[in-house]
Order: sequence, then structure tokens, then C-alpha cells
Amino acid sequence: MIVVATSEDEVLGVRASLDELRVHVVKTVAAGESRPLVFAAVDDERQAEPIAVTLRAGGVMAVVRPDRGPSLDAWMRHTEPVRFGDRLSVCFAWSEYGHAGLSGLIELGPGGFGNGEHPATRLLVELLLERVAPGQRVLDVGCGSGVLGLCALRLGAARVVAVDIKEAAIAATRRNAALNGMSGWMQRSHRSARSRGCSTSSWRTSAGERSSNSPQNWSGSWRLEDGSR
Repeated sequence: MIVVATSEDEVLGVRASLDELRVHVVKTVAAGESRPLVFAAVDDERQAEPIAVTLRAGGVMAVVRPDRGPSLDAWMRHTEPVRFGDRLSVCFAWSEYGHAGLSGLIELGPGGFGNGEHPATRLLVELLLERVAPGQRVLDVGCGSGVLGLCALRLGAARVVAVDIKEAAIAATRRNAALNGMSGWMQRSHRSARSRGCSTSSWRTSAGERSSNSPQNWSGSWRLEDGSR
């Protein structure tokens, strides 16, 4: 099964793309405030991922979803919204759970690590809830999906600089910023660790401050400064 997260304006275009790939559309679900989801069946499960990759290359948020059994149960648990008190929520765009009542929602598309589910990510989001104030600027080192920077912006940060050594992570962060209407306040930067003369887990900012994404230094991976939006 392939599921595509889209918008009301793009549902017909998504269905047309699936038809061109000879994929049978099973249903389209749009419940309340949730994003419309288009479900499509494939004759051979081995075809599902290549078809999803083709759709994603065209800018469509397509993922492979299990049809039944324990795999589907695990999928449903993994795609459940992650709530952080009454101020923030993080949710995959293709989640089948309703979005109504999710405060400070951040939606995530395909690619990049981090959706708020991992204990390390939860720890950092909780730190952001405590420390980010309106007008601050935030540096996200090792941005992955961009989830932490997007959370900071949702909490009122004026600007985020997101850095990663992986081009795929920068691409995912760019897409997720656009998905949440935050492209104007998030700057992305790809840096090769080899070209910067440092290890893959540490960076030196333009101000000379060392940041690291190793576990013992996670709290130092963010730099907060006064600023204005």
C-alpha cells in the first residue's frame, strides 16, 4: 500500500500521477483539519517502494504503508502525533490520526532523522520549551529532518540556522520548512566535515564557539541569541 499526503488543491493531480504509474487508488481520506491522504494499492509489494521513490522525486509526499498485521500496528504507533505539553506537537504529514486539537503543530515529510519520538529528540525539544524566548536566533547543528529548528521557530525564535554534513538532511529540512510555512526564517547550510577540517560530530561556528552533536554535548548544540524577526 502507498499513502500520499497532499492538499485539497493537489488531490486530483496526485490521483492522476498514480494513474500514470498504473497504481490503483483505493480511497482518499480527509478528516476535519487533517491533511488529505490518498491510499493506493500495488499488485506486487516489491513495486511499492520504487513507485514511492518516483513520486517523491516529483515532489509528492509518498510513503509505503503496511497493509495488515503486526507491521501495520507498528506503523500506526510510529505515526501517532508526538505531543509536548500544550505548546508543541510533531506529526508526520501522512499520519492517519486526526490533527484537531494538536497545539503548535509541526508536520514532517519524508527524509531526515528526527520526528520527536526518539528520547534524545524529546530531551532537546523539552529544553527548547524551557529556554527559547521570542526573538532569539537558534543554531541547529546536525539538523536531520529540521524538527528541532522548526520547533524553535514555532516557539517564537526569530531565525534558525540549520547545518548538517549530509545533503539529504539539508534537503529534508528545506522541504519541511516549506511544508510548515517557515522557509523565510530558516537558513540551511551543508558543510563537509572533511573540508572544514573537523570530525563528523563537531563544528566550529563563525563566532568560534564549538558545538557538538555527541550525546554528552547535546545541550551545547544550540546557540540562542537575542534578535528580532
